[in-house]
Amino acid sequence: MAEIVIGRKLNKVDDAVSTFEQHKLVPEEYDYISLGYTSGELTTVVYKQGGAGGTTVATLTLAYTSGELSSVTRT
Repeated sequence: MAEIVIGRKLNKVDDAVSTFEQHKLVPEEYDYISLGYTSGELTTVVYKQGGAGGTTVATLTLAYTSGELSSVTRT
């Protein structure tokens, strides 16, 4: 694991952080994320493999109750 020092410029190779293993809500590999908003609230997160025009591997739908996040559904 890379040591992060305040003020040091990060290096893409040496300071890479794995996100695939850490986020089990989306267990498939992805390389693009699209965010959707409704009335200023984040309501959808679409994960794709193959860039913006690639294949959707998962979609998170966020629901709100009285302005607070109340559920997240993955499809």
